[in-house]
Amino acid sequence: DPVPNNMVIDEEELVYISNIVSDRNAILRYLAGKHDLMFLDLNELYREVSVGMNYYGTSYSTEYIEGQFFNIDGISPLPKGNAIIANKLIALLNQNAGANIPYLDILQY
Repeated sequence: DPVPNNMVIDEEELVYISNIVSDRNAILRYLAGKHDLMFLDLNELYREVSVGMNYYGTSYSTEYIEGQFFNIDGISPLPKGNAIIANKLIALLNQNAGANIPYLDILQY
């Protein structure tokens, strides 16, 4: 039996959810700026991955299994995906907080 319609996100619902996420992130970005806080927008990173992202010579995408970023559940990042997220956070800290944290070698994950 196919999955019932009430258990599947349709195009209209997806647009609605995307708009809410964008609106919330805009508020968070504004508040972070207002209070001199750093903001790491994972939704922005996930959009990069969704169109295909090259990170240090390796391609990542949201393609099932072969995309190398998300686990087979399509939600949880793989270890390499988590390492990329960690490196984005490290870059933010290094650039904005005067930190000197070394980047992770994602090929080790």
